[in-house]
Amino acid sequence: PLSNVQASKDDVKRTPEIINALEQLGYVSGNAALLLYEQKAPDAEVLAYLQRYSLSSSARNQKSLEFLQAPTSASYVFTYTAGKTLVEQVVKTGDAKERFKQLLLEAYTPSMMRQWAQQSS
Repeated sequence: PLSNVQASKDDVKRTPEIINALEQLGYVSGNAALLLYEQKAPDAEVLAYLQRYSLSSSARNQKSLEFLQAPTSASYVFTYTAGKTLVEQVVKTGDAKERFKQLLLEAYTPSMMRQWAQQSS
């Protein structure tokens, strides 16, 4: 109500489905990076992939391709999607607030976090 967004009860009920679908789109950039670097796909093919699956504008997809082509971006594209999944796994291993606080206050490598999540599951 505070945002003045008009949503029906059906819209609200579908929110988890929509959020899940949008989260799945987070992997599109990673797939595009793999196309570009692992499969050596031409720029036009990577751009076509982004156009089809990212649900973004042509201009935004062009910027995404430029970002992927930057030398420092090749692995960075996976940081948010893989990192989010890993943090979610760790936070679920105990008291969520305490686990998250621990992640913020102490240094952990991804492999340490993966091991921590696996030991607790």
